[in-house]
Amino acid sequence: MVDYSNAEISAIRQVFVNSRVTICDFHRMQAWQRWLRRKENNISHPEHALQLMKRLGSALNEGEFEKALEDLVSSEYWNNGKLRSYFETVWLSVKELWVMFHRLEFDVVLTTNNGIEAQNRVLKAHYVKSASGKRSLTSLIAAVVCGYLPDNEKISTSRQ
Repeated sequence: MVDYSNAEISAIRQVFVNSRVTICDFHRMQAWQRWLRRKENNISHPEHALQLMKRLGSALNEGEFEKALEDLVSSEYWNNGKLRSYFETVWLSVKELWVMFHRLEFDVVLTTNNGIEAQNRVLKAHYVKSASGKRSLTSLIAAVVCGYLPDNEKISTSRQ
């Protein structure tokens, strides 16, 4: 799962040829909100346009997606050439990476990577930094195996 970086998507696809890449819902929504709120894009009611766009992302099948797309295309917002170009070029061209029904074949449907990002910050701030200042794969593995994982297991066990 990525934040929608073409470079990152390409790199993942090159290295992990048989993997499936998806775009994080949180970061997709954030990108849409920021784009819709920019004054130069001339979107009169960004929150309403966002609702139309969100329906596309949450479609559980092709029919729902097509209906949501039809609603967006027939809205006043689609007459805005900037929005139409942005949405067609940036988002519709990669709909298989962010529309829900394309993810339903996964055993576990993840929609955001914020939890992973939070864990990464904790790992870096509390474990990797204290790994005696070494910046090697060995010190990273030692920090994870000897510190991070045991501490998280203790926390998890105490919650049960």
